[in-house]
Amino acid sequence: MAVVVSSVVKREVTVGETFIGTVMPARRTVVGSGADGRVRELLVNDGEEVRKGDPVARLRSKTLQIELAAAQAQLEIREYGLAELEHGSLPQEIAQAKARVRDARAVMEYSRSQYKRMKSLFESGPVSQDELDESTSSWLAAEQSHLGAQAAYDLAVQGPRPERIAQARALVRSQQEGVRRVEDLLVKHTIRAPFDGFVVKKYTGIRAWIRRGDPVVDVVELDPVEIEISIPKTYIPYLEVGTIQAIQLEALSGRILEELEQPLLGTVVRIIPQADLRSRTFPVKLRVENPRQGSSHLLKAGMRVFADSVCPGGSRPALSRYRSGD
Repeated sequence: MAVVVSSVVKREVTVGETFIGTVMPARRTVVGSGADGRVRELLVNDGEEVRKGDPVARLRSKTLQIELAAAQAQLEIREYGLAELEHGSLPQEIAQAKARVRDARAVMEYSRSQYKRMKSLFESGPVSQDELDESTSSWLAAEQSHLGAQAAYDLAVQGPRPERIAQARALVRSQQEGVRRVEDLLVKHTIRAPFDGFVVKKYTGIRAWIRRGDPVVDVVELDPVEIEISIPKTYIPYLEVGTIQAIQLEALSGRILEELEQPLLGTVVRIIPQADLRSRTFPVKLRVENPRQGSSHLLKAGMRVFADSVCPGGSRPALSRYRSGD
């Protein structure tokens, strides 16, 4: 009987396994109000796409705009006051003070000469004591006026004290902070999207009164998305971050799948080291780039998917036949 000879080939035999996963948004946040107020505009609807920084709602802010205008005007007054102190006296002011000194000196010298004449007449008898006292008082008053005029001239030449300038600067800084406070309140009256995503829920409407911290809308990020799957404990020792997993979609037509330029692959990004106490499975997170499909994305939050895995040789479990760089 003829004998047929063939080469012996040694290779691994793989056993496939499929796990069920759920599509989760990469980020989800409840966008809340930063201030108390009445909703003037609600700019988005459920299902609409938003970009980071896009306004989603505005609160009434007329009163704050009036307060801001008043605070800015007060800041302008204080800035002019500081500038006046920093620039010191004008040449005309110094000249005016100097003229007052000369005028006061002339009055003082005249009063002193009048006092000397009255004193001489008092000693010879024609002038009474009251007249002498009145002349003495006029001379002393004129002398004090001259001293005051001279001090005012010296201050005009020297300029304001450093302490007054420091106080004026502090008042300007305080008013600047007051303006910034009102500006910050105005910013909080416009509620904006924190990242690119889609609005999935609204919590308020136009003319509704909301308080600071009250929810306005829910926003989810769908590119990329995360897929959460539960992996049995026998697979965990062989699972590594960075493993690539083939993703199959449930309830999608073949035409949609054929339009994809490449198969959907998910990368293991997190392995949660806490098993479910009943099923003894570990949550594993896959990150998947979510291709566009019309005005939205192919994968939606809450969608069920399947993740293919392979057990080499039927004994050593491994999550996938794909790895980064293969």
